[in-house]
Amino acid sequence: MKKRGKSRGIGICMAFTLTVAIFLVSPAFAQCPYFSDAVTFTSADGTVIAGNVFIPQATTPGQTFPAIIFINSWAFEEHEYLVQAATFASEGYIVLSYSARGWGLSGGLIDVAKPADVEDLSAGIDWLEANTPVDMNNIGSAGMSYGAGISLLGIANEPRLKTVASMSGWGSLNRALYEQETPSLVWGAILTALGYIGRPDPAILQGFNDLLLQQNIPAIMALNDISSPINYVSEINARQAPVYFSNNWDDDLFKPNSILDMFSQLTGPKHLDLNEGIHISAELPGLLGLPNYTWDNVHDWFDYWLKGVNNGFMSQPPVTMKVKHTSETVTFANWPSSTVKTKTFYLGPRAWNLSGKGTLNTSTNSKSYTDLIFSGFDTLATSGRIPVLDQLLEPVVPIMIPISMVSVVNGIVYQSGTLSSGIKLRGIPKLKIWITPSLPQAELVVYLYDVNSLGIGTLITHGPVSLHSATPGKTIQLSMELSATAWNVAAGHKLAIAIDTYDPLYSVPTFSPYTVKFPLSSSKQSILTMQYVN
Repeated sequence: MKKRGKSRGIGICMAFTLTVAIFLVSPAFAQCPYFSDAVTFTSADGTVIAGNVFIPQATTPGQTFPAIIFINSWAFEEHEYLVQAATFASEGYIVLSYSARGWGLSGGLIDVAKPADVEDLSAGIDWLEANTPVDMNNIGSAGMSYGAGISLLGIANEPRLKTVASMSGWGSLNRALYEQETPSLVWGAILTALGYIGRPDPAILQGFNDLLLQQNIPAIMALNDISSPINYVSEINARQAPVYFSNNWDDDLFKPNSILDMFSQLTGPKHLDLNEGIHISAELPGLLGLPNYTWDNVHDWFDYWLKGVNNGFMSQPPVTMKVKHTSETVTFANWPSSTVKTKTFYLGPRAWNLSGKGTLNTSTNSKSYTDLIFSGFDTLATSGRIPVLDQLLEPVVPIMIPISMVSVVNGIVYQSGTLSSGIKLRGIPKLKIWITPSLPQAELVVYLYDVNSLGIGTLITHGPVSLHSATPGKTIQLSMELSATAWNVAAGHKLAIAIDTYDPLYSVPTFSPYTVKFPLSSSKQSILTMQYVN
């Protein structure tokens, strides 16, 4: 397997187009494949879409070329991919980049990856057929973030697309914006605010407000389902269309869980790279022409599927995972993988334990006690004190806390004994926990820590879950996921989960004070399960 960050020959055109990306003009384009920044085409509903195109110079009469269509990320427009587009063009591709409706010079309103956006992609293919020497049997689409989602929807609905590359995209939009019934406050606000760089449909702001206020939830979820590629897996499988994914462990906008689910359901050719970093951070250097593992793979992917280059890419393991805070990359032949096992810990009550902690045991709990926490104040347990910034820096500045300092009033810790051998976590940690809320509304945020011999916990991953219509005083069992991860816990360390009722990333369901009880007994086992490899 090639190393992450392998350099790729960029060539003179790369340097020239980097200048164009900044100034949008450069006489050096005369030395590059034909370039036009005046492309327009009309979508099915009459909306005019603006774009640009690179066309290689033909060396023989009637020569045709494979094509790649780039779709902009949220808050960007058609010039986002100029550096990569010029590189692909120098390698023999026609490259059409366009601004999705509502962005840049394109008409219409931002539609959040609805059928009209797929119609725009289809209109782009029509334009290529009518205006360029395109090989209609070899057309692909790619994008980061918003462009990734539209590309995935395109491969499900546009039969002329042969393959797509999705970078920092989503599987389920509901799981992104309303994870386990918890509104994504920070990322939702960022998306909504950045939408005003373009021309957003007023329904976007209304929908975000409704999520925060818990209004019209069924209608919002139904609309988001339309924009969720995971709901079109059967259409992709019917074509056995090849799909490339790249996603990042600490992407708190599009967490990798739904992409892992989508990947597992696809039956055609597929590849998934899971990297360190937040939203688009692993892919961004390659966008600027710097050496980049993901973009190298995208080039190899399109070379194989659109040009028929036998470059060995499809003989490599189809799943790679960068292990967080290491230089290690692990591979799997598929996902779920038969080499991945499940380790189970049972929560034991804190009760009157002088350490202030409950336990995580590999045997079932036999003690009966009900632990209690209060809402109203945060604890030291957090996904990051400064949202987005702390997650961005997390690969080099881990998020660490002294576990014993987590408030016993507003939070609770369950900790394992010292591990005699290390655990290599790979996948999605899950928690089934019995709780008794005092109000219909409640929120729990669960943090998984790697605790060293000094009692310092390093955040591995986390996940929120919210209640909106619980019966006060009634005990229920919650099932929740934490964000997927790849992490090596060293021998001599401990595992711990901390639970509280607030994290700055997420909206709270109520400002009224409430309590949450955690009843534990032999008949009410609360269970933490984690995927690992030997």
